[in-house]
Formats: sequence, C-alpha cells, structure tokens
Amino acid sequence: MIKMMKSKVHRATVTGADLNYEGSVALDEALIEAHRHELAKAASFPAHHRPLLQVLAREHCLAVVSNFDYSPTALGILDAAGVRELFAAIVVSDEVGWRKPRPDIFHEALRRTGAEPHGTLFVGDRIDIDVAGAHAVGMDAAWINPGREALPSGVAPPSYEIRDLAELEAIVARR
Repeated sequence: MIKMMKSKVHRATVTGADLNYEGSVALDEALIEAHRHELAKAASFPAHHRPLLQVLAREHCLAVVSNFDYSPTALGILDAAGVRELFAAIVVSDEVGWRKPRPDIFHEALRRTGAEPHGTLFVGDRIDIDVAGAHAVGMDAAWINPGREALPSGVAPPSYEIRDLAELEAIVARR
C-alpha cells in the first residue's frame, strides 16, 4: 500500500528507483511504467529463438497467448526481441480479461488466427496452465521443460515434451 500526502512534490521509491512527480504527472502511470520497465529487464529471450520463429512463421500462423498483466510490457519484450511482427495474433490477459488456463483466452487466439483447435500446437512452459488449458480446448501441446521436472500427478501428459524451443522445428516438420 502506498500512502500519499497532499503536496506539490510526491516521492516514492520502487525497486531502488527514485521517482519524483510534480504537476499533472500521475503517480499511478509512473508506477506502472516503472513496473513495466523492471519486468522487461527481467525477461530473457534467447538469441536462437528469433531465427527459429522466422522459419516457422514462413509456413505457419504463429500466435502468443500471455498471462501478462500489462500488454505494453509483453509487446515491448516482443519488440525488443525483434519478433512481434512474426505473430498473427498476440493475446494478452489484461487486454481480454481472461488468464490461462481459462478456455476463453485460447478460443480468442484461435478466433484471431482463424485456426482450428485440432490443427493447432500450443507451446508453453507451464504444465498446469499452458498444457492443461490447451488440452481443454482440444489443442495438442508441447511443454517446454528445461529442468526435466516430473509430470505432476493427475495432469495429462503433453503431446510433446521439449527442453528448448529449438526442438520445435523438428516436431512441426513431422506434423
């Protein structure tokens, strides 16, 4: 909770950043931007993913389904990686009001791309929300599991289990 006292200058410290506001600049907007900036710094996008996505986008309709709570952060990460233009649809939770594994967010991505669930492969790093959500709407799923975590009991296995996105090219070639 942040408490503000009425004055001409407001000061807040967020993750070590000293923020000063005067006049018409809204504190909530500045805090959101600071949050977006810190999240973007924490995101990693391996260099070998961009060429892979470029190859896949030539023959397949790609989409992003993200549980980010602020679309500009998700879009900024894709822009910084130089891959945003490779996706036919980018569906972010805060924009649509649903989070994975809720079926609605998957259906929205399908609607935007014109794809059918039975011909779609969903790739995600969370077995509980990505794979389970994709299965719930009839999609095949590939689980990115770099740490070789055990499949939790009671969870349906993915169609594919990979350690890195680079393995996806071979899978897609066989489908």
